Amino acid sequence: MWCSPSTRSGGDSSDPGAVLVYTSNAFAILGLRAMYFFLAAMIRRFEYLSVGLVFILALRGTKMLVVTSSRSPSGLAGVIVVILAVSVAASV
Repeated sequence: MWCSPSTRSGGDSSDPGAVLVYTSNAFAILGLRAMYFFLAAMIRRFEYLSVGLVFILALRGTKMLVVTSSRSPSGLAGVIVVILAVSVAASV
């Protein structure tokens, strides 16, 4: 009996690349969930951490609108660390 490739007993998961994409997305979602609970606990401890996170999100959003390449500038990670450090230091 003839079957189309998508109805075989593995479906799209028989492709190793597809399995990699599915598992990486699943682990990314789990990591973001853990990061959310971590930040929720830290926001209660540090008063200005939420303000720092707003600046980081605004910076990333602006970068996504302005920069057309997929590569992130190397200085952006340093700016994010500085924003976090300043917001935590201001809370202490």
